[in-house]
Amino acid sequence: MKRKRLSTVAVLAVLLVSAVAIGVSPSVVATDGDDAGDDKPTATKLTPGSTATDAIIAGDVDWYSFDAEKGDRLFVELTALTEEYDQLRMEFYAPDGSELGEVSESTGNPQKLDVDRGPTAWGGDIAPASGTYFVKIEPWVSDGTTSTEYELAVETKSLDADRPGDTPPTAVSIDGNTTVSGTMSGQDVDTYAIDLTEGETIEASIESETDALGNIQLVDPSASEYMHNGYNEQYDLSGGPALNDAFSYMASENATHYLRVYPGNNSKEWFTRSSSYELSVSVSSNESNIPADEVGDSRSEATTMDANATTSGTIFGTDADWYAFDASAGQSIGVELTAITANEEDLVFSLYNPDGDEIGAYPNDALNPAYHTDRIATGPGTGGGDTAIQSGTYYVKVSGAGPVSSTAYNLSVQTRPLDDHEPNEQPSMASSIGDNGSVDGVMTGSDADTYKIDLDKGDRVRATLDRRGGFGIHTELLEPDTPDTLQSESEWEYDVSEWTVEGFNATINESGTYYVRVYPVENGVYSFFETVDYTLSVSVAGNGEESDTEETPDDETETPTEDTDTQPKDTETETEGTQTPTEDTPTDEQMTPESTPDDSTQSNGDSVTKSDDAGQPDSVDTESNDSEREVSAPPC
Repeated sequence: MKRKRLSTVAVLAVLLVSAVAIGVSPSVVATDGDDAGDDKPTATKLTPGSTATDAIIAGDVDWYSFDAEKGDRLFVELTALTEEYDQLRMEFYAPDGSELGEVSESTGNPQKLDVDRGPTAWGGDIAPASGTYFVKIEPWVSDGTTSTEYELAVETKSLDADRPGDTPPTAVSIDGNTTVSGTMSGQDVDTYAIDLTEGETIEASIESETDALGNIQLVDPSASEYMHNGYNEQYDLSGGPALNDAFSYMASENATHYLRVYPGNNSKEWFTRSSSYELSVSVSSNESNIPADEVGDSRSEATTMDANATTSGTIFGTDADWYAFDASAGQSIGVELTAITANEEDLVFSLYNPDGDEIGAYPNDALNPAYHTDRIATGPGTGGGDTAIQSGTYYVKVSGAGPVSSTAYNLSVQTRPLDDHEPNEQPSMASSIGDNGSVDGVMTGSDADTYKIDLDKGDRVRATLDRRGGFGIHTELLEPDTPDTLQSESEWEYDVSEWTVEGFNATINESGTYYVRVYPVENGVYSFFETVDYTLSVSVAGNGEESDTEETPDDETETPTEDTDTQPKDTETETEGTQTPTEDTPTDEQMTPESTPDDSTQSNGDSVTKSDDAGQPDSVDTESNDSEREVSAPPC
């Protein structure tokens, strides 16, 4: 359970009490009116173990004081006694004027009451020095006329005057082989400092009268001054809260480490209780334990490894291992990391390009996480990768998901060429589709291929994708202003096509350069090491934007209106070049506008073959503007 010290906002207690009438204890001396002091110099003196009652309204402040010795456990409880009440807040101060008070995150902030927790606010701390302590009570709001009667109780309990501090800067130093005794309560933390040398192994265990108040944790040397009073995951070196009564750890650096004794339960019950403990520590030095880490610790010192090879290493503490390998532009890069030590420590890796920028594509439906192991959920292995945009030296950094004791691993890097169009990940790198309207490509799970095509307003586009083996892939048509920020997945916000099982259909509403994109779907992290061959075919049919005026069909295809002759001229008189309908020649009823010879033979000179089977229904309005266009993304 996590706990933290109150901030300087100074809200140790806020009463939001439910409307429950509370009776006055017989030991409470009731007063009428406002008898408590209105400032610190006039604070009403209380004896620890006693209670006081008073009433307060908006604009009023009540001060109380009591004496405590260094190391005492302090506990303060505030209870509303009035059925109709205003919100109150309580602040708690040390003799030097600094604010005190621990907060239990397991129950929210117990000093901030609401109707779910009942009519009592509570909190406490450990006395940092001997002297007079103060409690300040005031309404939470500045206006209001309701008088709220309350009861205030103060308790102190002697623990250990020479107790260690809560944080690393106030820790008590101990030797490598020793046993120390102390006392713990729900608002307490004891911190011990111990110097360790790289390769030394520390073993620690704790015995406590009450298990809930006796937990230990080894904290990283980089731990900050602020640490909440529960388990601190950020700095943990001892293996997690499951190992809260004993652990073993081999140091990865020469530094001062910190042993923390903390409460496993800091509810109200444990704020008022205490338990003694004994902490046993032993440190052993064994030359064979000293890690021989010859892998570079930075990008500039990276250890060279061959592509399509496997290497091994070990991560200690906050260590990081850097590797360098060469790749050519257009090659796919796949990285596989496997933790091989039988423990629960997870590892992560990052991939960097020759410029030092972090790269790496993410799978679309990975059940296994990419770039980091998750032993509990998916096991000790993980993977990741990308397509090399430039030739040069690439880098892999391996480290612990958090500080680790000692975790060995295997690292594999695979590079392979894909196709002649690579790299074509972004619109600025797009390849042109060939004159025959089709292109052959190769894809991995971390890849995406982009092809450009010039289209005119009114064009109808059909794309089909023939995939041969491997994971699933889809295709989409992206608008001309698509930016160079595409990922290895669908970019539906720029997609102007309608997905089909074979590929897509689209009607063009604006002339320009469009991008046909092929991307992986349903690809887990290990598809980064697989390839899929495909053929993309694109056909275009329909008029260009200017076709409405320059290639308007002949009069015989127009529908008569009231302002024209009853029949078109060609039906009144048979001209010289007109054929008489035969069995092989369609009649006027059969020759619909959709099947006129003019439509089937027209071309605007695009390198892509245009035909009358673009796959788009003739009822689609080719003159609709961009705002009327429906954009749909393929299912994932």
